[in-house]
Amino acid sequence: MTLLIVTDARFWRDESAHAQRTAFFVSTLAPQIPDLCVYYDDALWPDERAALTAAYPALTVHELPWLVKLGRMRRNRFRSIARRLGKKTPPGPLVREQRKAFETLCAEINPALILCTHPRMAVMLEGLPPSTRAFVDCHASLALHPGAAPHEVAEAEQERAYMARFEGLIARNAEEAEALAQLIPGRPVTIADDNNNAGLAALIQSVTSGN
Repeated sequence: MTLLIVTDARFWRDESAHAQRTAFFVSTLAPQIPDLCVYYDDALWPDERAALTAAYPALTVHELPWLVKLGRMRRNRFRSIARRLGKKTPPGPLVREQRKAFETLCAEINPALILCTHPRMAVMLEGLPPSTRAFVDCHASLALHPGAAPHEVAEAEQERAYMARFEGLIARNAEEAEALAQLIPGRPVTIADDNNNAGLAALIQSVTSGN
């Protein structure tokens, strides 16, 4: 069984809670699933690839193609200038190019389960078959920890909408699980505690058995 973790976190470095949480998933699942793969939604610089390989020498990691990354860098620079000038920029083809690269990868490896480490990764799933099984870890989501600023409120609402696209949600503890049950009623919630991976093991077993 191929399980694909989709992330934009530099999980080989302890630089953020999101990265540490992703590292927990990788380290927990790698011994259980020989065909574990990671899709890193960015392109790796040589020093990053060296650090990643040193930390996880046996892990198969796929990355965003460099041509797409370079295009995204140019667009981000353009959008930054446009915002300073008070102008809006229309959506470009770059998200479509990201999705196309991801769709090609999924067609090649045919993952039985996709585990996204943040709700914003939902945009990568839009071109996949409806039968694709995908779950998302919600610990780092603003929907669980909303701020007061208008842009934070808007981002939290967007992430809540992203969560609704997944078959199931993953929480870090019972408190988060209760909050998610209220945010997305009817969606199953799995608790994956950093110190107790029984919930994660049960989720994998459920997918393996076809339930």
